[in-house]
Amino acid sequence: MRMSKTEAAANTLRSELGFQGGAVNEKELRKVLERKGYFLFYYPFGNDSFSGAALQDHNVKVIVINSSHTLGRQNFTLCHELAHFQLHNIKNHIDGITPINKEKEKEADYFASCFLMPHDEVIKFVEDNNSKKLDLITAMKVSAFFRVSFQAAVIRLAQILHIKKIPEDLLNASPVKAARLLDLSPELYESNNEIYWSSTSYILLAYEALQKGKISTGKFLKMMEEIGHDGYEVLDNLKGRD
Repeated sequence: MRMSKTEAAANTLRSELGFQGGAVNEKELRKVLERKGYFLFYYPFGNDSFSGAALQDHNVKVIVINSSHTLGRQNFTLCHELAHFQLHNIKNHIDGITPINKEKEKEADYFASCFLMPHDEVIKFVEDNNSKKLDLITAMKVSAFFRVSFQAAVIRLAQILHIKKIPEDLLNASPVKAARLLDLSPELYESNNEIYWSSTSYILLAYEALQKGKISTGKFLKMMEEIGHDGYEVLDNLKGRD
């Protein structure tokens, strides 16, 4: 797929999910994806483990994120895995483990960059901040505003500003130290070891579909079984809340 088509796909999805301008807040993105039926799972698998995974069983789409990695990287990984669903119709993929065409991985990375840092939004941001050059301060500001890792911000800036060779010292800079110097929050450059899964949102969406007659009781019970729940117990608990 050409880069222009990948960028167009990212912009289209961004609009469909309700993100028009500015940065995408990761918590809001989670809520939107869960409402769309995605099942999200965050767990600290370790720094040396995979970044993320995209898994699908029947109609259940699962995205797994390694929360041992920095928050900025997690945000990028979420959109990278989303790209595999949107562009490649991949059923089961674990980054760095499942064999996959390198071009598809590059496409997923570019999709995530365009989704989180749209071309026009980045241009507007650097112009508003009076900086159109690739340096530490500009990259840190872009990283902090668009909620991505420092490295992702550097690479995206280089793409947009048509810089073919990124200075080695910039790639090797410490974003944690830079954040302190620039009085920025270091949260994006640190891991949070979060444990999170979408069971509550997923169950409520399934129950709502059952009540509206969009799915059968049998389908609801099957969906609960697929995420490790006794469907009858879930129904009893939810009916008790009605």
